Amino acid sequence: MSKLLKIYITVLCAVFLPIITVKAYSSDDYTIVVPNTYTENPANVFVKQDGNNFNIQITPNETGKFYYNDDFLDQITGSIINDMDLYIDEVKEKVKEQYKGILTEKQVDDYISTIKFNGIVSKEVTTFTKNNYPVFHYVMNCTLGEANYNVELYQLASDKRIYTITITGVDDTYRTSDEVKQILDSFTITNYVDASSSENEYNLDKLTSFIKTSWGVSLITGILVIVSATVVSLYLKKQKKIKKI
Repeated sequence: MSKLLKIYITVLCAVFLPIITVKAYSSDDYTIVVPNTYTENPANVFVKQDGNNFNIQITPNETGKFYYNDDFLDQITGSIINDMDLYIDEVKEKVKEQYKGILTEKQVDDYISTIKFNGIVSKEVTTFTKNNYPVFHYVMNCTLGEANYNVELYQLASDKRIYTITITGVDDTYRTSDEVKQILDSFTITNYVDASSSENEYNLDKLTSFIKTSWGVSLITGILVIVSATVVSLYLKKQKKIKKI
């Protein structure tokens, strides 16, 4: 077996083979009902064989407060847009690190040059799950290869933690499916403490930093799973061409 093929098999297993197959997932932080068509790999990242996935990221919020209003949402999204190139650069660096031995340097460079952030499609302050948690709901669009993807994020706070759920699908039928709706509806934070605050003045810089950290990690994780599936596909095409020669 060639060295490249061994590397490819390792990557394929890491992306698609189950570490833990779950129906009802429970941790110290939350519970969620997940169909057994998903595998959890790594922790808090739930992936299907076709690359559709969602992940749950938990980051600290030292303020213990969250401001569910349009004004604060506008400020958050504006700050996120300003830093989006940094998120995309991190995705590109991770792709280079992980797949340089599988694809040629040109293939890696050509592919990562197509990774782009196209903007926030929608944003709103709403509620979600059977628990009616207040939440920031974002939909953003990005380009990977020749495809456009809408990535959906839900973000809320409980006491001194921020929870961000990111849904990344190979097409929009996934994120709008009944399956995803049922998964989201089941999401329950353990010992939930509403961090909502109606103060008119708040420490924007500090809280924005916590929110952006959670937002960025979630976004990068979801995109990387899709990238992994695409890179595997590129590798298979490359192998077919070698065989024909």
